[in-house]
Amino acid sequence: MAEGRRAGLVCALVGAALALTSRDAWPESLEIGGTTHASSCEVEAWSLLAKELRDAAGKRDPAGLEALVQAYLCGGDGRAAEILLHAAPARLVSTDEGTGEPTTRRRVPSREALEPRGGQAWHATVHADRRDVSVTFFVNEACVRSITLRSAKAAWRIRAVGNACD
Repeated sequence: MAEGRRAGLVCALVGAALALTSRDAWPESLEIGGTTHASSCEVEAWSLLAKELRDAAGKRDPAGLEALVQAYLCGGDGRAAEILLHAAPARLVSTDEGTGEPTTRRRVPSREALEPRGGQAWHATVHADRRDVSVTFFVNEACVRSITLRSAKAAWRIRAVGNACD
């Protein structure tokens, strides 16, 4: 239990540090289907996403979930990568889909799958069910990526990633 609390505290501290990063540091807006979207790490976009994450987490360590997602979407340094790797198994399930291509599911090293996005995440959305919370976001005009997390033993753990391109 103490390990889970400590991990949650570390995630929260990383999240707080990322939140203080200058707005000028985020990538330019991205046009998707005729609509221009700011990086999901921009102040306004992040505050809406953070509320969705807290709502999805409920009583299951909302600050920890928010900090992990912020480390993934907005982090760009070794500290964010450490936080992500600490919250993931050595290998993650990765699902890849493409128009006209068969869907592939494989286990990949977490170090490859969880490189922090540095703000290169647009139009992020949250989906929650009884056990998992998934965040899906655009990485460019044609591709989306997702990360799925699950609360276990008082801490959020990363379970899977996904990629889909048109």
